[in-house]
Amino acid sequence: MNLLLQWTQQLAERVAQAIKESGHFARYNASAVGLLGVIGFPLYYYIWAYLFPQPYESLCLRLTGAAVCLPLLFHKRWPARWQGYFPVYLAASLTYSLPFLFTYMLLRNQMSLVWSLSTMAAFFLLVLAIYDWLLIILMAVTGVALAWALYLMGGHLTVPLNAYLEQIPIYAFLVIGGGVFNYSARLVKEEKLKAYATMGRNIAHELRTPLLGIRSAMSAVSHYLPTLIDAHEQATSAGLPVTRIRTSRFEKLRESATRIEDEITYSNTIIDMLLLSAGQASLRT
Repeated sequence: MNLLLQWTQQLAERVAQAIKESGHFARYNASAVGLLGVIGFPLYYYIWAYLFPQPYESLCLRLTGAAVCLPLLFHKRWPARWQGYFPVYLAASLTYSLPFLFTYMLLRNQMSLVWSLSTMAAFFLLVLAIYDWLLIILMAVTGVALAWALYLMGGHLTVPLNAYLEQIPIYAFLVIGGGVFNYSARLVKEEKLKAYATMGRNIAHELRTPLLGIRSAMSAVSHYLPTLIDAHEQATSAGLPVTRIRTSRFEKLRESATRIEDEITYSNTIIDMLLLSAGQASLRT
């Protein structure tokens, strides 16, 4: 029992992480997905209801799909307190718009060729939109199960089960195969990021070394420079043959050590920030 509970907890954490990561990467094309849904659902209702009439169409389901996709179109304008819910909303909206809606329409249209191809296209879009293979499978299974539940609740039992079972291997191939390719692409990206991070660490080390040398040299300069400036001023006042230095230059010399020290500190801070953004450093208290 404890082992089952542990596995369930690990699975829940894995799914939560997958939703978060997929939401992060999907932000870049979420507006395009929203636009596709807002335009595509009403447009294809007109196509399948009037241009090429199908046995079943539902304006209500399609308008709901368009309404679900509409917030994705303006996700960048969501209030800050809502931004954290974007990954969950994305997963829920795509589950409705792709596997659920298309599977339900497939069943209501008696497994027609048009809807068989449309359902395959929906699963393909799901693979393109979602980053993680486990989340793809979970969303596909959830959407299909909900579609069958609604279909059976409506008392529609006219679809031969074998006709749907014949198509399951095709859908499974799309989902699992696409998930595998996504996973391979993810590994490649992670390896590239690791290589970039390693290169960044090496560059940071090469930059810190001369900065450390300059700081060590400046400690001696800052210690003795005031004495040298005072000696030059005394020699000038005594009429000794020394090169004259303008007063403004003296002031810059007095400030030079502090300015160089500040620039070194600033450069090290920038290096720390770059390493932190690349995930190769941690914040110290």
